[in-house]
Amino acid sequence: MNSGRAKHEGVNFELRDISAVKCQQGIYVLIIKVSKSIRQVIGKMGEKEFAAGFYSYVGRARKGLGKRLSRHLSSQKQLHWHIDYLLQSPECQIVRIYIFSLTQNTECGINQRFLSLSEAQVICPGFGASDCRQACGAHLVYLGISPLSDSKLKKICSDAVVAYG
Repeated sequence: MNSGRAKHEGVNFELRDISAVKCQQGIYVLIIKVSKSIRQVIGKMGEKEFAAGFYSYVGRARKGLGKRLSRHLSSQKQLHWHIDYLLQSPECQIVRIYIFSLTQNTECGINQRFLSLSEAQVICPGFGASDCRQACGAHLVYLGISPLSDSKLKKICSDAVVAYG
């Protein structure tokens, strides 16, 4: 694991900090900024277009949560998940991370909170949702060109255990 500064400059912590996350399992939300519209190959999905703006990505780790988050922040990794492909673009930057208890929340439940926003759009159907149980459409949600206000994020993520960034 790289113990230096994360390539995602908007997140103000060292990779070793995130790997020290106390809970070993949980649901996490990555708030991602795409600085300009891009076309990116997403594994077997092929090339997809991503509009400039902000996105939420909801994932789950049943073990090794800190390692999973460090992996998402690292630019040195084998591409496996849909999110890996998107995050390899230099136009993509993780700007905030929220962690939720796996015992009190579900991945789809957290994702539904973002999907319920008026500005929310699924622009890449199936992204991150291969094991989705609630027909979310995708676990990557476009949130618009402007960042969500802190008050909106606090409302959506009020039961987060930890927030970074």
